[in-house]
Amino acid sequence: MYFSGEWRKLSGTGLYTVLLLFVVIPVVFQGTLGLLAGIEPNNMHITTLDLFSRVFVVLSAGALVSMSFFSEYRKNALVNTYLHGIPVFRLLLHKWLYVATGVCLLVLTGLIGAGLFVHLAGGHLLDVFRSVYLSVLFLFVGALCVANMHYLLCLLLKEHTLLSLMVAFAGAIGNFWIPSTRYWIAFPWSYPLRALYFSSLSVGQLVFVAGVALVSSLLVAGLIFSASREPHRFAGLS
Repeated sequence: MYFSGEWRKLSGTGLYTVLLLFVVIPVVFQGTLGLLAGIEPNNMHITTLDLFSRVFVVLSAGALVSMSFFSEYRKNALVNTYLHGIPVFRLLLHKWLYVATGVCLLVLTGLIGAGLFVHLAGGHLLDVFRSVYLSVLFLFVGALCVANMHYLLCLLLKEHTLLSLMVAFAGAIGNFWIPSTRYWIAFPWSYPLRALYFSSLSVGQLVFVAGVALVSSLLVAGLIFSASREPHRFAGLS
């Protein structure tokens, strides 16, 4: 009920069309440029997904989380949920699962597009996948980190959720120079991009990124389940 309801809440906003364009436009644009430039099949996934991972994964995660919470506060849905005796933490939990699934589907769609361009470049998909599967795994991990950051922001900001969207824009802009510096590790919005360049990462850096994903998920889970003890606070009644 709650999970399917999350889709319906945003189905008339045009957000899903925007998110689809956030995948299709950069992947097709970069992939076409890669084909014209004669990029090797083993590197085509990097060329195809670079702009998507640098900018549009961040914008997509920020937009999905922020607009989801904005819809709740605009319609007083959390307040109504609390006043009708429905557990607020359950709504928040399903929203988190919905957001995580949505972000992963966006990344998967981008990967399918990249696979198409690898094929067009003359590469064998299975051979390429065997060589980059860890990079793909950490691309999902990095995207989850970004989604978690925005979910935490929205839980803390409450009705000021559009500030989270502004943070997403700032993160996307920052990805044009921070990932190439030594400070990228402290900037989770750069993780999806750095995952593409997996061979340049040390074991310690990979462990740190995985740790950020785990800790941020635990923080989100902790805040969600604390809503079972103080549902009025999360509903915006205090």
